[in-house]
Amino acid sequence: MPLTTYAEIQEEVAGWLQRDDLVGRIPNFILMAEARLNSLMRVREMMTSATITLTSGSGSLPTDYLEHTRVYANSSPVVILEQVDPDWAIEKYPDTGATTGQYFYILGSSIYTKPVVSSTLAMAYYQKIPALASNTTGNWLTSRAPQLYIYATCLEAAPFIDDDDRAAVWGNLMEKAIAELHGNDIGRYRGAARIRGPVA
Repeated sequence: MPLTTYAEIQEEVAGWLQRDDLVGRIPNFILMAEARLNSLMRVREMMTSATITLTSGSGSLPTDYLEHTRVYANSSPVVILEQVDPDWAIEKYPDTGATTGQYFYILGSSIYTKPVVSSTLAMAYYQKIPALASNTTGNWLTSRAPQLYIYATCLEAAPFIDDDDRAAVWGNLMEKAIAELHGNDIGRYRGAARIRGPVA
């Protein structure tokens, strides 16, 4: 059977677990699996960008934010900001006067610039996997590597059913699938890139 929809993933997980009494808990296991995969995976489909509106040099991170790759001040000219320690930035730039930004730091769900940036920010970042519960017809991961949902979800179920032996199996399968996904990603997108700049 195809594994692209939320219902199909749940049905397949139930089959792998071989426990009819866990059907009602599988949605929670899927949520836990997505959280685990979000912490382990960084692939091309997770990359996106956003414009962040600043107020007195601070703004809210995107709600699906996991990790940034670049942060730019939309000034003229555009400036790439460097991430620094919050304590250092606050001590070095105590005033809030707007000027040309050089640095940024992140606290909680907010991003701050020092010196204070008056323009908006452009952020390239890795976003969370779209939650399958909110995308019942599937997401990019169910299309590209649905087996990861199966392995990761069964792994999350293992402590609940007290099955350490199968937890090891599911964990190994998940790690191999993630490694394969990362390897394919490098081959598909990075291997063909042209390198520009000085060559030693």
